[in-house]
Amino acid sequence: MRTTDHTGTTVVHIDGERALRLLLDVVTEHGAEHVYIYHPGGHLSCRYVWDGCPDCLVGRALHLAGVPVHALQQLDADPDTCAIGQADVVGAEFTGEARWILSAAQGRQDSGDRWGDAVGKAAATAEQLGVDPSVVDDVRRGLDALRGGRS
Repeated sequence: MRTTDHTGTTVVHIDGERALRLLLDVVTEHGAEHVYIYHPGGHLSCRYVWDGCPDCLVGRALHLAGVPVHALQQLDADPDTCAIGQADVVGAEFTGEARWILSAAQGRQDSGDRWGDAVGKAAATAEQLGVDPSVVDDVRRGLDALRGGRS
């Protein structure tokens, strides 16, 4: 969901369910086996934008939600900046559940895991947080389908 605040700025709202679905959408597009590739001369952490396009798992998910590329690029200027902790910089508003879910996926990606595994971790985190079980189950079924039926 997107709204406009009192200054006319568009704000993207992301709750736990939406965060989980967005992550699955990215994995559906790029594959469960995809592993983030760090770019030469880049940070030791992921880049939200590379060559003018969203790049990492969370960056792509935020872009699908409506966060513009130029907002994500602002985060790459400081390698210690994280979109999840700097929602206001990218024009987003996250619920606590969304922060935990996105952080779980980000952590697994940054550890070199496949994106399907990162979203699996995010689904486990969502389940622990009490996110709607039907959404968690839908995401797990989607991951299983992408993996050819193996969990």
